[in-house]
Amino acid sequence: RFTANVRLAYMGYPTKESLGTIYATLLQPVLDAKCPGSPTWGGKGGKKLAACMVDVYENVKRKFSADDQRHYSFNPRDLTQWAAGLLRYELAEAGLELLHAWA
Repeated sequence: RFTANVRLAYMGYPTKESLGTIYATLLQPVLDAKCPGSPTWGGKGGKKLAACMVDVYENVKRKFSADDQRHYSFNPRDLTQWAAGLLRYELAEAGLELLHAWA
């Protein structure tokens, strides 16, 4: 009944801190699956990577505005695709060096 009476609802994007918490939680199972037993990425290691990813996202979003070009539209879905994309790669040895660069 509520949606029949109210046709518009607005939900803003999460803050930078909230994005960090969300993506740290999302990345932890990914890192546990791809880097089992890693001292850097085990436990709370996803927080470091999530903070770096959110920083890159915020900087890209600020630099490339939709005001400049219409197709410059960035939202948290891009972060989700980035995190899910980590599952495509073998991070056992060579990939760990790349992940260490983010730490």
